[in-house]
Amino acid sequence: ECSNTITAWAFATAGVDAPQLFAAIAATAEMRLDEFNNQNLANTAWAFATACVDEPRLLAAIADAAPSRLADFSAQGLANTAWAFACLDWKDPRLFVALAEASAGRMTTMSDEELSQLHFASLYFRLEWPNQSFALSRFHETLQAAHERCGLQHMESQFQRDVSASLDRLGWTHVCEHVTAEGISLDMVRPATKEAFEADGPSHFLRDESSRRYVENGAT
Repeated sequence: ECSNTITAWAFATAGVDAPQLFAAIAATAEMRLDEFNNQNLANTAWAFATACVDEPRLLAAIADAAPSRLADFSAQGLANTAWAFACLDWKDPRLFVALAEASAGRMTTMSDEELSQLHFASLYFRLEWPNQSFALSRFHETLQAAHERCGLQHMESQFQRDVSASLDRLGWTHVCEHVTAEGISLDMVRPATKEAFEADGPSHFLRDESSRRYVENGAT
């Protein structure tokens, strides 16, 4: 099912909103997942996460199929899959545990971007299951350092600057792009009171809990 994976990957990479196409790809992929190679599994998960399309049945099928094959995943495939399921708010820890165990011995072969993806997945796991053991926890400093080297968090949009100026005029003094101890950048923050304000620009979405799809968060 390489063609479907390539199509999903292309539309996700281009940022094209095509929910009906992704729904059709999901329906087909779910029935033919046994034909997917390891790269197809990882790339499909990555594409749906990048496009902010949550197809629970497809994700469940990937989550069932992947663990027994993780030893043969590429380093990029492991990182992409962990990042994708964290982005899509996957609520079963077993896949993350398996991905972490498979990734722990492969980190020396991973790029900073791949380690940054694992950092995101690790933070997600710690927030969702704080009392559960996780193989990547002991690599927290390494993952965070790679995440910071990627430098993907510190970009202010004009919309964000306009919101910041409005808050200043209202008397809500703050700092912009505050980096937390975990290496995550927040748009506008009062560190002393732990108050944060995120500006929802054109690329921000909220999940509709009834449909589990991501929808644009109002006009920007």
